[in-house]
Amino acid sequence: MTPPPTINSISAAGEEAREHAAPQQRAKTSSRNYGLASSILSSTETFAQSIAGIAPTATPAITVAIVFSMAGGGAWLAYGLATGIMILTAASLSIFASRQSSPGSLYTYARGAGGHFAGFITGWAMLFAYVLGVTGGSVQFAVFAEAFLQNIGIHSVSSLTLMAICLLGTTIIAYKNVKLSAELMLWMEILSIGIILYLVCQLFAHHGLQPDLSQLRLSGSTPQGFGLGLVMALLAFVGFESAATLGSEADKPLERIPQTLMRSVILSGMFFVLSTYAIVQGFNDLHLNLGSCTTPLAALSNNLGMQWLAALTSLGAAASLFAATLAANTAAARIMLTMSHDGYLHGALKKVHPTNHTPVAAILTVATCALLFIVLLLAMSARPMDIVGWLGTLATHSFILAYSLVSALVPNYLHSRGELKPRHRLLSIIASTTMIGALLATIIPLPPAPYCYLPFICLAYFAAGVLHYFARGAT
Repeated sequence: MTPPPTINSISAAGEEAREHAAPQQRAKTSSRNYGLASSILSSTETFAQSIAGIAPTATPAITVAIVFSMAGGGAWLAYGLATGIMILTAASLSIFASRQSSPGSLYTYARGAGGHFAGFITGWAMLFAYVLGVTGGSVQFAVFAEAFLQNIGIHSVSSLTLMAICLLGTTIIAYKNVKLSAELMLWMEILSIGIILYLVCQLFAHHGLQPDLSQLRLSGSTPQGFGLGLVMALLAFVGFESAATLGSEADKPLERIPQTLMRSVILSGMFFVLSTYAIVQGFNDLHLNLGSCTTPLAALSNNLGMQWLAALTSLGAAASLFAATLAANTAAARIMLTMSHDGYLHGALKKVHPTNHTPVAAILTVATCALLFIVLLLAMSARPMDIVGWLGTLATHSFILAYSLVSALVPNYLHSRGELKPRHRLLSIIASTTMIGALLATIIPLPPAPYCYLPFICLAYFAAGVLHYFARGAT
């Protein structure tokens, strides 16, 4: 796992901003609110946005089986190393977040540090990732909500209806009130994580106090497989930065948003390592094949004789994915609003509700785009979990591009403020190169069809963005 000196140095870099920026200087970096509410979200509510963006329940519910199929008994270590790598990225973003606050999030950071084009590409990437997150989140919600309903004997609700419920529900909440959104996300994540932690406790109780030697010896793990599993583990953290879009609405954003970025990564990483270890141990005890299981939580619950818990894990996963969909819409709408004010998107997207102080035009646009994606993919007879895989991969590529670009711009930004130190350069190099390495590992060599086509879809999307940028005469 990540050596202690590295973690300590990165934590220092994440906290360093508050030591260097004087109060009057920090006040100057706080940006306009574009008509959004000001300073109404507590630190807990701001934290809920990032946790919902990560959707930590999705890892034990879905991703852990994929990581295990690649990394074998080293799956828990893959998540541990991924946590260390993502702390680097969180530390890089915290350098910006502790000096400026804006609903534009990474778009604003990149624009200020690297110029208009760097900002536009970053914002364009984040919009793509978040809109796909709304789409994929609605589909995943339907998968787990349908599983829950079937567990309690209800078989008459279609997947399409459940997708519509998620998309409509999250749109209404995002439209109505950002504080309500944050509180709802918080309680949904508490519910879902609590259910899984209860299952983890049951698994440990069933196994006893003996360590799982097969995992400690990394049984079944090969260097190549572990590398692929590490990349997949990194993908579990994308969305952690979404709290940065609450730069206007969070109370004391220059303090609380950097804290949220670091804490969401660290706590999620601890949860991933713990739940992965327990789930792999549980499958080993029951002599089941985790790598071929599509519903690991339900399988463990049923094999432990707790069928009622299988239903609850599906309910918890559905709740978490509803929150993730809401978080993605909340974040996308605020970046869209900011880019519209800067002239990169249509002026109609500037509209903010006069009473709710929410970016209504952007929220409805994000939901409409997600609906069109869902209709198109279902018209192609795509299966729900295939849709989730495709959209998740496309979104992850966009997230990683944005993370790496903003991390690479840390030296530029600090140099312009007269605050650059050697440790900042080192942080920037490590954070940006690990992200780029993770991206390249997902596309070289090209995966089998249809995933081999996804990098080219990303390229086409960004090519369209570049054409749009220059067509609008942006500088």
